[in-house]
Formats: sequence, structure tokens, C-alpha cells
Amino acid sequence: MMDPRDFDIIHNGGPTAVPPKRRTFTLLRDIADAPRKAWLIKDMLGAGELSFVYGAPGSGKSVVVADMAAHVAAGLDWRDHRVTQGAVLYIAAERGGLVLRRLAAWKKRHGYEDAPLAVVSSSFDLWSHRRDAAEIVQIAKDVADATGSPVRWIIVDTVAQTLPGGDENSGRDMGALVANLAYLQDRTGAHVTGVHHVPHGDQARMRGHGVLLGAADSTFSVEKDEASTLRTFQTRKANDGPGDVKIAFTLESVELGTDPETGDVTTAPVVVEAGGRAGQGGTSRNVPLTHQEELARRVLADLIEEVGEPPPPHLPAPFGSKGVREESWRKACYERKSSESDNPSTLRKNFTRASDGLQRKGYVNVREGWAWATK
Repeated sequence: MMDPRDFDIIHNGGPTAVPPKRRTFTLLRDIADAPRKAWLIKDMLGAGELSFVYGAPGSGKSVVVADMAAHVAAGLDWRDHRVTQGAVLYIAAERGGLVLRRLAAWKKRHGYEDAPLAVVSSSFDLWSHRRDAAEIVQIAKDVADATGSPVRWIIVDTVAQTLPGGDENSGRDMGALVANLAYLQDRTGAHVTGVHHVPHGDQARMRGHGVLLGAADSTFSVEKDEASTLRTFQTRKANDGPGDVKIAFTLESVELGTDPETGDVTTAPVVVEAGGRAGQGGTSRNVPLTHQEELARRVLADLIEEVGEPPPPHLPAPFGSKGVREESWRKACYERKSSESDNPSTLRKNFTRASDGLQRKGYVNVREGWAWATK
């Protein structure tokens, strides 16, 4: 049963068992002439701000958020948007096992074994008291200690699962939730993102009381085209930044393993950008290649010439074309020194950036572990 004093902490401003943090101020004379906005993900998520990503069930909202989280933890640009690398704390308040499988698929797809990303698979109450919020702050400190990297992003997935017994349409209850999210921001300095749902039949609007939208610095919808496999991630609110981010993507299954007893195959989805930015008319072959992209393209061409073979017939490769396993391409790039560094982490980052860039610009297609040049 909830302690009435805990309710008083959140709803009535009563005394709290959590030590208060002393506020500071900035004098006018100390404000820089041209203050620069710090970004977690350039033009999307501001450092230390509050955002919400929302969509209908099956839209892919949690998949795309997990993809973004892994990119930030690994220090990889996300769809051409520069990131500030740091530890990420993912609160999987529902379907924790599924979140872990999605991240395992991301690791396999991108060739990563480690990055400062931590997942907590547990339920939390972030509206009726402050105890769970204080626990998340402590977990963030533990993650920073374990990884040697400050936690720059806390993801709460989903908002509904951190509101047990609360009313999403109540300004009082949602205001209490926002107060706890602000507490996480204040005590960790991290950007906080809530993954949320939409009203039935309206993919473009966040569900519940408007206090969430009012408190958010930015919001993003994830929408699925029912007539195709195409999904869209786009900005819906941007208080202090561009409001025109719109990215089309699809989901691709990655095989994680086979049960030796039943023969059942375990898979999980990863995000694949669909032919360039949404609404921009397809691929971008007129965009110059970077040095790393050109090197990776040449390595792929040479490898296909040496050992290429037709990809499986169900993949969308041009008729008569040849391809290679993506892992072979990755290893060939490492061996042929497509990077100036021998550091394994740098090699992985450079290959991932080059591969993603070549796919966005229409030079290469990668599906189900196969890579081939497009014509």
C-alpha cells in the first residue's frame, strides 16, 4: 500500500525523503553572447531535454528507439544525424525480453559486441511517489561507474507501464509523471525519452492529457503505411530546433539462433532506412561519396569479383547480379585497411557509417546478411 507521505511528495509539495538539490542561477553578465545548443542527436534530441516517441501498436516505435539508443551508445551517426556518444539507460517496463532480442539483433547486424548501453527489465511507478525515480537515478550512477561513461540518455518504455493505477487523461496524474521525469533530468543531466501510445485511429497524436505535450521539448511519431512495409519517423514538435526530420524505414528480421530441440528459429527486427529520406523521391546517387564510403564500395566490388555468388532468389537483388555475405565484406574492409586506424572500435564505426551511407545513397543493398551493388 502506498505511503500517504509519498503521495504528498508528488501531489502536494510536501516534505520529501530525497535530499533536495540546491538550485543555481546565471546572471545576465555570465550568459554567453552566442550560446550554442548542445545536442544528443543533432537536430532531434537536445542534451538534457525531454521528448516523447509515440505510435500505434506494431508501428515500430520501440524498435526505432532501440536503434537510436544503440547508435548513441556506440557513437555512430543516426541516419546522417551526428550523435554525442554516452551511456544509455533503457528502462524496459514492458516486454523486456523483446527489447534484449532487438538489441542482440542490432549487435549482430552492425558487428558490435560492446557499447555503454544498459537495459533494466522491470516495472516502475513514476507517478504516485518518488522512490522509483530515485532508484533510476541510482541505477544511472551505477551504469556510469560500470561503463566509465556518463549516462546521457534515459529511455522509459512505455509511459503507460510507469503509470500503474494512474489516469492518462488526468492532468494531475500526468503532471506527477512529468515531475518525476523532470527529476530524472535534473539529477542525471540526461535526456529523457518516454515511449508512448496513440489514440485509436490517430497515428499522429499522442495519447492522454495535453500536459505531456506541453512539457515536451520535442515529440516524434512513428507511423506504419498499412498498404506496404514502409514506416515513417518524423518530428511533430520541436521547441528549439528544426521541425522537418522525416525518415522512411522498414524492419528486417535478423536470425539470432535455432533451438536444437525444436528447430525453431529465433529472430528479431532491425531498422533499415528505405531508399533515402521520406518524401525526397527515393535514392540519392547524385550525393558524393565520402572517402570511407568510396573505399568500402571498392572493397565490395573487388570481393564480388573474386568470390561473389547469386544472393537467395527471394531477396530483391537485380536479376543475374552477384553478392557476398555482409560479414565477409566487413572483414575484407578491416583487412584491406579501409580505415587509417587499427583500433577495432574505430574499424567497426567506420564500416557501419560507410555501409549505411552507401545504402542511403543507393550504391549498395544489404538484406538478411547479404550485400550487393545496385545497378
